Amino acid sequence: MKNLAKFYLPVLMLGMALFIFSCGEDEETPAPTNNCSPTATYPANTGTATINFVYPADTNVTVEAGKTITITANIIKGTNRPQKLRLFASGCINEKGSAVTLTGQPKVQSDGVTIDLINTDDPQPRTVIYTVPSGVNPLYLTFEVDESGGNFTRRRMKLNVSGSGIIDTQTAKVLGGNGNALPSRLSASTGVLYTVCEAASNKDFIDLTYWVTSAGDTAFICSNPARSERFGALTTSTTCDAEDQNVGGGKRTRFAAFSGSFGSIDNSSLTNASVTATSPEWIGVAAGNLVAFRLEDGRKGVFEVSSITPGGTPATRRGGTITLNVKVQR
Repeated sequence: MKNLAKFYLPVLMLGMALFIFSCGEDEETPAPTNNCSPTATYPANTGTATINFVYPADTNVTVEAGKTITITANIIKGTNRPQKLRLFASGCINEKGSAVTLTGQPKVQSDGVTIDLINTDDPQPRTVIYTVPSGVNPLYLTFEVDESGGNFTRRRMKLNVSGSGIIDTQTAKVLGGNGNALPSRLSASTGVLYTVCEAASNKDFIDLTYWVTSAGDTAFICSNPARSERFGALTTSTTCDAEDQNVGGGKRTRFAAFSGSFGSIDNSSLTNASVTATSPEWIGVAAGNLVAFRLEDGRKGVFEVSSITPGGTPATRRGGTITLNVKVQR
């Protein structure tokens, strides 16, 4: 027995030491965040295009897990011809990640991940709709422009995934009347303004439009479909140099009067706004009005009519502008 004890005691002590050492090592070297590879390398830019984020304009933004967000970027041609735009998502700062499926969005090819670009010197606004996943924070989105000759330009946005109750604010957005050359269509979420020639390829992102009647010069804010369905506007624009000239249709925004102070509006007051999926798609407006609206996806917002300014000769609202301040749930 003494001989056995002499043999097993050192083995037992060695086993205890290894157990204690291994536990301590696990605590000191936790698994990498988001399972990132320390040897991965983010690809370098080889293209000449420019990618400017319009909304959000910042490259470091806070978003809510599970929510659908819209991101708009202007693609500007460089020496090469920009051909395609793709979106990639990764939980790692040193990786481009996987291509995001964008099926059903404007200008998306049959592969579901590629957005068409055209050969123009003008900025090309392109908007993507993205659902923020849970369990990954931060999240990195890469906009990648595929240029001729196998060259690529990339720009990245960091999403800080957090709690709920986030709202977006757009200030001093000037829309032109239907007798004015300024854009008359607005995305409440991104703040991007669209002219009639840009409406066809971006109609799914248009939430608010400005319309003035020819009789009575009465000002309205309405959905894009209501321009033709309620006010008889043309649905085809033959003056635009675009592949798609159908400017009718789009998302159905609903409107109702709202009372309160624009400055004090928060997510709770937007949630409780008395506008529903059956409210009208148009509403008459005057300077100083507050109007609640409901987007087709259920998010709510409020806009404030800062001013309505006549224009043209003779001066009318049709030839003038309306200035809006907007708050909307993200």
